[in-house]
Amino acid sequence: MLSNHLSEIPKQDFVVVGRISKPFGLEGWSHITSFTEPPSNLMQYRPWALGSDTDSTDHWEIVGSLEMRALAGSFIARIGDCETRNSAHGLTGRLIGVPKGSLPTLAGSEFYWVDLVGCSIVNESGLCLGTVLDVFENGAHPILNVHSDKRQHLIPFVSSVIKCVKPGSEIRVAWETDW
Repeated sequence: MLSNHLSEIPKQDFVVVGRISKPFGLEGWSHITSFTEPPSNLMQYRPWALGSDTDSTDHWEIVGSLEMRALAGSFIARIGDCETRNSAHGLTGRLIGVPKGSLPTLAGSEFYWVDLVGCSIVNESGLCLGTVLDVFENGAHPILNVHSDKRQHLIPFVSSVIKCVKPGSEIRVAWETDW
C-alpha cells in the first residue's frame, strides 16, 4: 500500500498538512481533514506521506497512489491500495505530510507556520520568553504555543502583539514575562 523508499528523508523535512478521518463508504475511501489555508490547497500537494497518529511523527511512509475528491465542502481520498472500509479504517487518525520542498515559494514577508516552530520569542524589553513549540488556530486568530524552562505562554498571533517576525530565528512581541 505505501512505499518506504523515501524514509531516509529527515522528519523535519516534512510538513503536516492534514489528517485522515473516518472511512467513507465501502470502497476504501476516507474523509480527510485539511490543515492548509485555504483547505483546498491540500488537493494540490504531492507526494503525500503518512505519519503516525501523533503530532510528533518520526517516520513517514510515502503514499504510492492517491485519488482525491472534493465532496460537499470537505474532501475524501482513497490512499494506496485501500479497497475496503476495513482497510480505510486502519488509516484513521494518521497524519498527512508533504516534503517541505514541494510547497510553493512564498512572496516577500509571507511564511509558513512551520517556519515559526523553534523561533525564540523576545519581548520589547529584550527578554527571551521561550521557544515556539507549535502554532494553532483558536477560531479567532492563530496562537503561538511558547515554552521555556519556567513556564508556558499562549501568545495571540495578532498585529498588536507581534512586532517583528524573522522566520526560523526570532519573533519580537509586545508581551510581558508574567502574562
